[in-house]
Amino acid sequence: MKTITEKIKPSRIKHDIGYLFWSIMMGFVLTISSPTFSQNRLECNYKAGTFNMTLTGHTTGIGFSSRLVLTDNNGTIKYVTPVNSTTFQNVLAGNYLAYGITYENALYVPNLDVGKNINLVSACYKTVVVPTNICDCNNSTGNFTSLAINIAIGKTVSYALTDGKGKILLIKMNPTFEGNPDGVYNIIPITYQEGTYPLNFEIGKDISLITGINMTIEKATGFVACLPQKPILDITKNAPNAAVVENAFNYTLTIKNIGNTATQDIITVTDTLQQGLTFQKTVSSDSWNCQSNIVIVNNSTRTLVTCQSSNVIIPNDSQTIIFSVVAQKTGLFINQAFANGGGSIGYSSSNKVQTVVKDKTDCKEICVPFTVIKKTKKSF
Repeated sequence: MKTITEKIKPSRIKHDIGYLFWSIMMGFVLTISSPTFSQNRLECNYKAGTFNMTLTGHTTGIGFSSRLVLTDNNGTIKYVTPVNSTTFQNVLAGNYLAYGITYENALYVPNLDVGKNINLVSACYKTVVVPTNICDCNNSTGNFTSLAINIAIGKTVSYALTDGKGKILLIKMNPTFEGNPDGVYNIIPITYQEGTYPLNFEIGKDISLITGINMTIEKATGFVACLPQKPILDITKNAPNAAVVENAFNYTLTIKNIGNTATQDIITVTDTLQQGLTFQKTVSSDSWNCQSNIVIVNNSTRTLVTCQSSNVIIPNDSQTIIFSVVAQKTGLFINQAFANGGGSIGYSSSNKVQTVVKDKTDCKEICVPFTVIKKTKKSF
């Protein structure tokens, strides 16, 4: 006994007891869907490939290291992050168990090689296990629908759309959710007693926090939206409601990229002016080159305005073109513009704008200079 006491230094005993106490009382928190959602009823947490997880509450600093591990149900290590990294790479779809491992380099470095068993690592150094589901892309539209569930008499059902961590994004009375961007989603039916509403069943809350009378959180249906990677041009047009004949007024075109990648190559915007309108000049633009040409449309002479640019428009960004036109006659002018190119497929059409062009003697507030002429006309 004396020999053993000499081999195990008191400082080491103190460290091991303290580390064990810290691990249990303070804990690491491997954040996926926190708290763990009944052994994770979310069908999809992450998209297969490369993704990041979060490890909090662990010891950091000089001399300490951390790694994240994914194992199968038997504890066999399948994937492990580099030291002090939370990024997994090239992970195949499947159901895994996730652990966070933190250790002091001078005392203990666990063997976390792929193929080893996580159960051989002391419980003092690893987090509570978190079930983690990795899914392949299974949706290319961003529109999701799950099967409606049958409910018993006296119960109501609502459907929650969550992200991969269980955060409620939308709540509806039917299981269809449209217009979603790339990402990981789950549709979860929630049944509860008719005439009541679950507590914490709100957008922005964690699905695991909801409670209610006779409430059941049903099985989730998982979706991984992987929309085609391409730019999509959207064009809008603005014009004044009224203008004066033979006086210039402006058309404003806004070209926006609503796709998920930046534009490339030349973007072309065309605007065929209604008969009676002529192009005057470009008032302002984000380095667009605008020109006009005479064209014949349905046996009538029209002015075609063409603007081009090789500017790169990143997703959700836009550029603006303002050009002036002159009406040669009075009447209602309806106009529309189109955009194409830049890697976007097909043509995008703008909204139609309407401008009423009035005579100079009937313009009132829209042509103040002419009111002076009208008043002095009596002296002649």
